[in-house]
Amino acid sequence: MSRALGLSVPTFIVDSSYKLDDSNNLSSFTYKLDISPNNFYNCVAMTAARIPKSFYTLQSQHEISFTLEEDSLTREISFVEGNYNVVSFPIILKQLLEAASLDMGHAYVYNITYPDDFTEVQTELYTYTVSNNGGIQPKFIFTEENSRRIVDLMGFDFDQTVQFDTDVLYGQYSVSFQLTKYLVIRSNICVNTGNSDADSSVLARLDISNVKNGDTLDWQMTSLEDSSRILRKDSNVFAFSIYDDRGRLLDLFEDWNISLVLYEYNNSNDLLINDLKLKHLIHKQEEDTILLDRFNAEQEIKAGNEEGIKEALKQKPENKNVK
Repeated sequence: MSRALGLSVPTFIVDSSYKLDDSNNLSSFTYKLDISPNNFYNCVAMTAARIPKSFYTLQSQHEISFTLEEDSLTREISFVEGNYNVVSFPIILKQLLEAASLDMGHAYVYNITYPDDFTEVQTELYTYTVSNNGGIQPKFIFTEENSRRIVDLMGFDFDQTVQFDTDVLYGQYSVSFQLTKYLVIRSNICVNTGNSDADSSVLARLDISNVKNGDTLDWQMTSLEDSSRILRKDSNVFAFSIYDDRGRLLDLFEDWNISLVLYEYNNSNDLLINDLKLKHLIHKQEEDTILLDRFNAEQEIKAGNEEGIKEALKQKPENKNVK
């Protein structure tokens, strides 16, 4: 609990390891905050977050399969959830394709190549080739239900069928082994501005594109105004969840936590807002600006009080009995 201008400003840590439910789901849970009754808080802001990048490049809940067709025969190509990269993925894909081909009574040979870092132009596209196929051109079939994630790694789009042409198939899009560029933290602690009751408001969006697999995102608030949301007042038990940049719930394997502050905002609380900024912001230049703004505000208050006293003295009746 911090104090500013005589007002209590509570700080809460929401930690998935202390969630109310007993499930193993670390990505969506409920949490109780010990908010004092009859409070006047109307705003909530997320001031910090510590989130391990513990989710896989391919997650089983995110559609990681497609269909291989050879000479009107088909087999499902399914990947094991885990982390892949631009080097390991084509090796594993080649093994899966050739195993499926043998299962269909064929012996097609597949190869997947990626531009060399030192000798070729970086298109970020895979090139697929097939041989020992007797002129038959295989097809890759990507469905909306099964292939929404695998297409990112292969360079295609879901809900389409692509076919080899003279034993070659070129990727259409740059491949991406980043499951998500940012994290979306949602909670019904803030007033819902979504399309339904289930669409909790966005508490924060956090860039995770430069965090390596296995590392931890340590985030600090940089703007109180941008981080603030309207506080829901009808409960002290709230739901928290974390999504990828396509609105898909992440599958986390390690606990994560965020820090929240509750405060009352009105036009007379600008000095309180500045105190919160000084407590949680990290930029020195902005800190200096806040201190200057606080000084100016205090001077205005002081000047206003002095003018009020002077005006009162002018209007005070003169006491004729005092010599």
